[in-house]
Order: sequence, then C-alpha cells, then structure tokens
Amino acid sequence: MAKANLTLPDGTVVTIDGSVEEVARLLQSVSASGGQPSGARASKPHRVRTKRAKAGARSVRGPTGYLLELREEGYFKSKRFLNDIKKKLEEKGHIYARTTLSPTLLNLVKRKELRRVSRLLKKSACAGSS
Repeated sequence: MAKANLTLPDGTVVTIDGSVEEVARLLQSVSASGGQPSGARASKPHRVRTKRAKAGARSVRGPTGYLLELREEGYFKSKRFLNDIKKKLEEKGHIYARTTLSPTLLNLVKRKELRRVSRLLKKSACAGSS
C-alpha cells in the first residue's frame, strides 16, 4: 500500500491511501488541476461577519453611510440645514434628492447617531397686538 500526504492551496491536508497506481493517478490529477482533485468544486471561502469590523470603519453604503462619514469628519459639529447637507454631499460626488435625505436623517436621529435641534419660529411683534 502506498500513502501520500497532500496540502491543498486552501491549507487542507489530504492523506491518500491506496495502491501505487491509485496514489500516482490521484496525485497527477491534483497537480494537473491546480490543487483541486478532478470532480471537486472550488468553494468560496466563508466570510466571517462581525457586528462592526473596527470602530472607525463603516461598511454602510448609500446616503446613510455618507452621512455617517460626514459626522465622523466633524461636519455636524455646528448646526446644518438640509440644503447645506445636500450641497456637501454633492461636493463629494454623492447626489441625492432632499426627499431621500430627509427620512435618512430622521432614521439616524431615531438611532441616536445624529441629534436634531428644532428650529423655533419667532413670533412677530405685531402678531399679538390689535
């Protein structure tokens, strides 16, 4: 009986037991196919997901991700209006309608990622006098 140990490119160790001809044939087919035995399918490596890869790295895409990037850059340290935010995103090449940004900002406020400061309208002096 012949025996051979084979390490595949993905790190898998394969032990082959059989006759000399069987082992030689298998080794030849594996080396000819680039490390995969004939008939075997290459599988995709499993991706391990974590809640957050790193504190500073965001994988969120779309308007939510871009707004969070602005927050990390300190853009929201001062009060910003919706049009200001829209223009800032356009400067960075991200064009969104106000109707898209408004609910996205509201969701970030609900998730406590951003804070909303309400704008109080001042009453005019002549509103109360007759």
